[in-house]
Amino acid sequence: MLPSELASTYRLLKRSFPNGIDEGDLVSLFALLYQEGEMSIRTITQVAAEWQNRPAVDFLPLVDRAMSVDLVSDTTAHRLREILNQSGYQEWLSEE
Repeated sequence: MLPSELASTYRLLKRSFPNGIDEGDLVSLFALLYQEGEMSIRTITQVAAEWQNRPAVDFLPLVDRAMSVDLVSDTTAHRLREILNQSGYQEWLSEE
C-alpha cells in the first residue's frame, strides 16, 4: 500500500505514461524525480513498485544510477520532462 503522501506522484506517473514506460527510460525518469522533485531513494522505489507492480528492490540499481545523471545533457530526461509537463509536472513540483 502506497503512503498517502506519495499518491500525487503515483497519479502523475499514471497520467503521464498511461501505457507504461520503456525500461530504458526509467533511469532518466528517476533522475528527474530525485534531482528536480527532491524525492528520496526510498520514496522513488516505493512509487515505482506500486506503479510498475514489481518489488521495490528491483528499482534500487536504477535509482542509484539516476543519482549521477546530468539532466542538462540527458536528452531522454528532456523528452520525459515534456511528457510530464503535459500531465501537471510543474504543479507537482510546487506541492509541499
